[in-house]
This record gives sequence, C-alpha cells and structure tokens, in this order.
Amino acid sequence: MCLLASAVLLTFSMPPYTLWPLAFVALVPLIAGARGLGFQWGCRFGFVWGFLVAAATTPWFWSIFRGSSAALWTLLGGFWGLSLGLVRQVFAQREAAARPVLSALVAATCWTGVEYFRAEVWPLKFALCSLGSTQVVGPFLPLMAFVGLTGVTLLVAAVNVLLALALERRDARPAAVAAALAALALAARFVPVTLTEGPGHAPGGPAVKVALLQAEGAVVPEMATMSRQPAAKDVDLLVWPEYCVFDFPLEVPALQQAFDEVAREHHATFLYGGKQHADHHWYDTIFALDSAAKPLGWFHKAQPIPLFDDGLPGKEFAPIATPQGPLGVMVCYDSDFSWISRRITDAGAELLVVPTLDAASWGSTQHQQRVPLCQARAVENGRWLVRAASSGVSAIIAPDGTVTARLDAGVGLLPGTVRRLTGRTPFTRGGWLLAPLSLAFTLIAGLVLGLRRPRPPIAG
Repeated sequence: MCLLASAVLLTFSMPPYTLWPLAFVALVPLIAGARGLGFQWGCRFGFVWGFLVAAATTPWFWSIFRGSSAALWTLLGGFWGLSLGLVRQVFAQREAAARPVLSALVAATCWTGVEYFRAEVWPLKFALCSLGSTQVVGPFLPLMAFVGLTGVTLLVAAVNVLLALALERRDARPAAVAAALAALALAARFVPVTLTEGPGHAPGGPAVKVALLQAEGAVVPEMATMSRQPAAKDVDLLVWPEYCVFDFPLEVPALQQAFDEVAREHHATFLYGGKQHADHHWYDTIFALDSAAKPLGWFHKAQPIPLFDDGLPGKEFAPIATPQGPLGVMVCYDSDFSWISRRITDAGAELLVVPTLDAASWGSTQHQQRVPLCQARAVENGRWLVRAASSGVSAIIAPDGTVTARLDAGVGLLPGTVRRLTGRTPFTRGGWLLAPLSLAFTLIAGLVLGLRRPRPPIAG
C-alpha cells in the first residue's frame, strides 16, 4: 500500500498534472515502506515502485516502442531502485542514529546523484520525470537560476528524506530542518537575478518579433502558405520545426530555392530544419538565412535521440550570428539537457531557439512533459526561449519561466515578442557544478557504504 500510494503521489506531481506540493511528500511512503530493508531488498522494493511510476508517467512509450516499452520502464525502475537502496543503506549505518539530519542529507544527495546520472550522463540519457521538473509551476522555479533543475531535485529529495526520517525515528529535528530548507529555498524567489546588458542595449534588451510555425506532415509549399498569415507580417524571426524536410536542402536546388523565397518574402531571419551530409553520414541540422536569403550558418543537433536514426552528434556550440543577435539553437532533444543550453549561453547566445519534432502520434502527455524542461532552461540561463514544435507544444517562454504564449496542438502560427539578453545567471557562472558534484559524492558514498557493515536493526 505504501508503494502504491507513493507511486500515485509522484505521478500526479509530475507533468502534465504538476500538482507540485505532492512532490514534497511523494517519497515518504516509499521510504517508510522500505524500513528495515537492506541495500539489495531496498533496491528491489524501489525497482517495483519505479517501474510503476515509469509506466504511469510515460505511457506514450508504447506509441513509439510497443513491446520494447517494458524494457525501458525496467531501466527507469532500476535507477529508482538504486536510489532507494542507497537511502536505506545510509539509514542503516551506525552513525545514522547519532546524526540523523546529516544522514538524511547524504541520502538525498545520493538520490540526486543517481537521477542526474540517468538524466544527463549515461548513454541513454532521459531527463523527463525528474523531481525538479515537478516544480516548474511552483514557487521554487526561480531557484533554478541559482542551482538549476538538479538543485531543485536535491531540495525536493531532501525534504522527502528528512520527513521520512522524522516519522521513522519519531524525531522532530529532521522535520524542522526540512521546513527550514524549504523556507530558505523559497527566499530565492525574492532575490533579483540581474543580467548585465551589452553596450547600447535598452533596459530589458532589444525586442524581437517572432513567428513559430507548427505544421506536422506539411510539404514546403504548404508551410510557406501557412507562414503568410497576418500574424507573421513584419516579424524579425521566422522559425519552422526540426525536420520540416527529411532531405538535404543544400543538395536539392528546388528545395533551397523554396526556402530562399520564404526568407525574402518575409524580410526576416528564417530558421528551418533538414539534414546535412558530413563524415560519410549526416547531421540533424537547423539552417539560418537572412532576409536576403544569404546563409547565416547552421547548428547540428548535439544530442541525437537514443534508439533513433537521428544523425551524428554535433560538436560546435557557437550561436548563429544574425541581425537579431546571436541565436542559441537547440534542436529538439538538446533542450532536455542543462549542459547544452549552458554552453550555448556561455558562448554568447542572447536568445534560445528550439525547433522540435514531437510527432502527433506520441500523444499530448509526451508533448506536455517536454515544455517544463524548456522552462527550466530559460530560467537557468536567464534567456527568452522560443520553441517551434511540429505538432505541439510550441511556446514562447520568458526568462522567469513564464509561458507567455503557446499552441498546444494542431496546425498554426504562434506570434510573439521576445527580448535579447546578455550576462550570466548564478547557475551559468558556477551553480551548474552542483549536479556533477552530487554525482561524484554519490559514487564516493556508494563505495564507502559498500565497504561498511550496516548497524544491526533496532528491535521492535
């Protein structure tokens, strides 16, 4: 019952439901239900729970992978099982009784380190369903400008582990520390994050009028017609989705001519997605043209989707120089990972642009789960972010994470105004180090815990 209750609480705390307060107690029944279990049985107990959570939060796996979905849910469940096993192993140490708060914080850091490894480090990176993503609509979102999504994951994990320990030991001290941590983190909401503007920039940065096309399965002439809507008149930046053609536009004169005509017609910087040959293979590429159809450059997808034929990984993170300033392009899956957006911002990007292919057949749950990660990237880096998705969700996101405009499904054009910003947030200056440090700590703690014997269980 504890296992099922915890799975339900965590599922409803995550996107698309995002009942964010539930995340701070969702793990408590799980940790309590595993009381008395050692590392191995704790891992098994956590695995069953993790499999249930994975299947409940990513049912759209079935639309893509069919029978192989069970294997992917098993992998996710394995990571959550390891997390719970480490928590129980920390609690089983002799020193845990004397230092309950320190032990709880060690356990929470281990949970965070495992989640960061799963999300951004190992080959099959998968950043959805993180504890931090539950807080994109809550009061702790501004904290990401300081410590990133992983830092918020650590906060949520720490509160859960402290509360579970308080119930287990009938000790009010861990609960008091959990409340103090939450209050301290909440204070970040009222701390201004000032970004230094470049020479000649007006306060808030120059305005850029954008139009984002959402049109899955349309051919180039149809997309050109859709882009002639009044909403796209006098725009500075027109963005079409990733893979708006599954072809090599630089090698097909008719395609290149069609794209050139779109740029000239709108007198705007124009971004569109296709493929580019290189190294006997190809890259998933976003191309940029200026208002006279002059090539401005391109960006290769840095993180191809695992298990898909998605091209080679790009190695360059320089923004594309345009009349609208340096554009930091992230191609679809790239926006799931903090290290990509941070490197692009560090290289001078003043606006983040995310052309995306999210197939309609993958379902609205998958579409809704991707947006919070873009919100996190906007807050972490202090940049406006625009997301042009093939079938939704297309969105315009402010640097504080607010979605100022969105198009959830169907075909259409999403207009809006954004601003160019420069400078760096505390996260880009060094707050990002919390994530790799938590992983390093987890590896060391896991080694130490593996070499030590747990204390005998408390009778009764």
